[in-house]
Amino acid sequence: MIKPLNNYIVIKLIEREEKSIVMLWDKEEDRYYADRAIVVEIGNEVEEIKNGDKIVFNKFTDLEVDILPKDQRLLEVNNVIGVLE
Repeated sequence: MIKPLNNYIVIKLIEREEKSIVMLWDKEEDRYYADRAIVVEIGNEVEEIKNGDKIVFNKFTDLEVDILPKDQRLLEVNNVIGVLE
């Protein structure tokens, strides 16, 4: 396991059902995709999110780290769109 620093979090990806695709558009009408995950570990500067939260984040902004399991990624908290309830 890796302990993220500052404003990074470790996430575990949630497999998406084909029906529930979340798509967002920016002002220039370029497509952005969102993905879902569960927060596994948080950095010391993260205040809004806690371990176990289910989140939606900007896809393709996560970092794959070879020492983490294949379904876990490192993500900067600024790329989190929201917390699922």
